[in-house]
This record gives sequence, structure tokens and C-alpha cells, in this order.
Amino acid sequence: MVEQLASNLIIRRAFAAEAEAAGLADDPAVQSAMRIARDRMLVRPVVCPDGRSQQAPREVVEAIALTNYNANPKRFDLPEEMGASHILIQSDTPDAKAKAVGILAELKAGADFATLAKKYSQDNSADKGGDLGYFTAGQMVAPFDAAVQKMKTPGELSEVVQTQFGYHIIKFEGRRPAGVRSFEQVKDVLMREAR
Repeated sequence: MVEQLASNLIIRRAFAAEAEAAGLADDPAVQSAMRIARDRMLVRPVVCPDGRSQQAPREVVEAIALTNYNANPKRFDLPEEMGASHILIQSDTPDAKAKAVGILAELKAGADFATLAKKYSQDNSADKGGDLGYFTAGQMVAPFDAAVQKMKTPGELSEVVQTQFGYHIIKFEGRRPAGVRSFEQVKDVLMREAR
């Protein structure tokens, strides 16, 4: 086994000397590969001085995370989002529609939306004054989504909108434009990936 290793080392050195004599050591691709191999050999004792795997320093992990963030910005695109609150009357009967129309009249007369949502809305958003948060186009059922898409001004009220869930009165909360999430917003995820 020792003879075989020695023989392989002698053969490898002979080929290396021949390649160097032919000027291959000056080839940019060869120089690049040699730098990578050199770096790999120098990093090993720093990262694993006793042969066990250790975590890279935080600065190194953060630099890798930032490089990955800059390399693929499309990954962090955010579509436009719309915010809305609603009051839902869960039924499709004429009485339910009349109740929704009455609530809408109260709102148009100046009643507080959150108060009426807590009083009348028949879903789990009632506790939050009807607040549904922000969502992207297509996340809500089609009639609801279409009504919100048409709304422009925060505070604007829809007419009564019927969906399979019942009758909705929608209050438009605003729009968040499409954009890219900042590095700070996605840093934790990217650092976990880098580690």
C-alpha cells in the first residue's frame, strides 16, 4: 500500500512537472482552480481545527446571505396588496340582504365601522372590528375580490356584495404597492439557508 501511494505521488509529480514545463500553470482556468484548491485547504484548519464541524462566524454567514439576496432579487418580489375590513351577514335570504342594506345605511350616516362589525358581523373577523388585513388579488372569493379591486380611497365603502358566504359590506383600508422585500425583512431566513 505504501509502495502504491509512493508510486502515485511520483507519477503525479512527474505529470505536474510536465504540465508546468508546457506552460499550463499560466492558464487562467488552471490558476483559478489552484486558488480554489488552496483556499479550500487553508479554510479547513480554521473552520475545523480539531476535525469537527463548527459554525462559520456570523459575519461570514451574513455575507453569504447578502450575496444570495443580491443574486436572486426576483425571489423576494411582493405583489400589490389590498387591505379591507368587512361586515358579513351569513345567509342568502331576503331578510339577510335587508339587514346588510340597513347596516350600510347606518355606516353612510356616520356610524363607526368597527363598532358595527363587532355587533353584526358573523365571522371571526368581528372581534377585530371586521379587519381582514392585507391580501393579494385572487386570495378572496371572486365577487369580494372584484369589489375591492375597484375601490381606490381608504375608508371607501362598497355596496352590499353577495358571495357564497353571505352578504358583505366592505371597507377599503388601502393598497401596498408591489415591490421587493428588504434584506432586513428576509435576513433570518437567508442566514438559516447559508448556515
